[in-house]
Amino acid sequence: PENTYSLPLLGADLPLTLGLNAFVVFDNKVFFKAINEGNSANVDIWFTDGTVEGTMPVYQKPLGKSKNTPYFTSSRDLMVFDDKLFFATKYESDLEDPSPYPHTPALAYIESLNKDTPPEPLAKPDLVVQSVDILLVEDSPNKVRFAVEWTVLNQGNATTDANWKSGLYLSKDGSTDRNGTVILGRPNKSKQLAPGESYTFEASVNPLKGSLVQLDPSEIPEGFNTVLIYADDTSVLNESDETNNAKAALLNREPVQPIFIVPGIAGSFVDPNPEKKAYDEWIKRRGIDPELLKIDPMLRSYDDLIETLVNHGYVLYDPDKSIEENEGANLFAAPYDWRLAVSSDQGLKEDQNFDGRPQEMSAVEFADRVQDEKFTYSVDYLGYWMQKASEVWQQTHDEPLEKIDIISHSTGGLVSRSYIQSDAYGQTVGNIHFPKVDNLIMMGVPNQGAPKAWNPINDDWDADMVYVMLMAQFANAPYQKLRSGQLSEIEGETPISIRSVAEAAGRNNLTADQQLTFFESDEGKETFIDLYVPTVKGLLATYDFGADVPVKI
Repeated sequence: PENTYSLPLLGADLPLTLGLNAFVVFDNKVFFKAINEGNSANVDIWFTDGTVEGTMPVYQKPLGKSKNTPYFTSSRDLMVFDDKLFFATKYESDLEDPSPYPHTPALAYIESLNKDTPPEPLAKPDLVVQSVDILLVEDSPNKVRFAVEWTVLNQGNATTDANWKSGLYLSKDGSTDRNGTVILGRPNKSKQLAPGESYTFEASVNPLKGSLVQLDPSEIPEGFNTVLIYADDTSVLNESDETNNAKAALLNREPVQPIFIVPGIAGSFVDPNPEKKAYDEWIKRRGIDPELLKIDPMLRSYDDLIETLVNHGYVLYDPDKSIEENEGANLFAAPYDWRLAVSSDQGLKEDQNFDGRPQEMSAVEFADRVQDEKFTYSVDYLGYWMQKASEVWQQTHDEPLEKIDIISHSTGGLVSRSYIQSDAYGQTVGNIHFPKVDNLIMMGVPNQGAPKAWNPINDDWDADMVYVMLMAQFANAPYQKLRSGQLSEIEGETPISIRSVAEAAGRNNLTADQQLTFFESDEGKETFIDLYVPTVKGLLATYDFGADVPVKI
């Protein structure tokens, strides 16, 4: 420093020189510069009361040989004795010291305490990260993408060079220490920054895709993550303060919630595995075990959708494996026995002010059916699969499942709505918690019904290829079993027999032969369809769809 004032020292091997003009007391703070003219590579400066024992640190950064301190400010109470301010140096070096003197602190004092204005600081830049904005754009099982924007401000009093670079890091331990981080990249763009000038960066650094940070999910754990921004990341600038370069921001990565695929009518059928004998169970019972069902095993209409989601990182749940073996699964096919009514229509026809909330779908009633695996309606199957997803989620994340996404097709959309519009939605009953639906995607869902449902109700199965190939056969097989006497009844919540079909049509007190005759009639077949597949009748359009059109032969 210019105009230095040499002070008497103790311990000549550690001389200390203070800059006289650069040493002032202002607002109870000390401003000074010092130079290490001794032979130690590591000298600290301390305040003292004039004795070696009464020291306290004021500048503890290593002061290398022939190195100057920057201006240093201390908010500590000053130790002034007899209008003198005392300093001491402390030797902390492993280097061999050839000096014959003992390693006692060098003691110095200065009497120039009469200045009342701070000195002009050295002209140096000082970069700080002024702000950081992070937006999570995509969090799927195979990639995590987020946008980052940050602003660097030069709060120093000198212009920077243009060769400095800012750095973007992901912290492993939440600290600002770069030793525990993974570098995400450094933008190539930077510029000279005048004092008070700032520059805003976007995350357009390698290995980023476009302007977004893209990581494999294994590289960034679920929950809160610390993203670090360093202003002068490569340390090419000589700044007045090298300790304020970093700024941390939090990125919350929540677990990827499960997706359900709820198929349409005839989009579920029995598992073709012959060992399960699922077809026999299908013929003799309505409301069969959901573990015996597969999502469209014949036409395989949903295979492309499932494969697409799997290719994007989702893990398909396997009902043939245990919950532990399915850990991490978040893609659930939700087949159901579509021969059952979608939900209760009790009171629908009588109440002209029906509010759209299905009856018999209170949280308690729904939970009881799910827990007892009693399948009265198609929506009960959705409840079953949601519980399987909840068990897997609890196993994987050790917390309750709060939200799911649903992709529904055709009647599957009505099944999904029956749950969403019920009193059970999002409720907890005992040890059963029903999640809420975050995103509901409906593809071809007949929310106002469909005219083509009129045809099968009247035993006409030619309106749709699915009706011809599948539904007609599904309905005809059990009908013929009853007609031939191979089955006495079709089991289920409401058993179906030749007698029950006649009684449902108001044909009471008929003999067995008369019941069979009615069963084989057109009216008997239509009544059987109403009982066996009430879903079809529930799909009738809620708007006018017929017209009297003259038929020309």
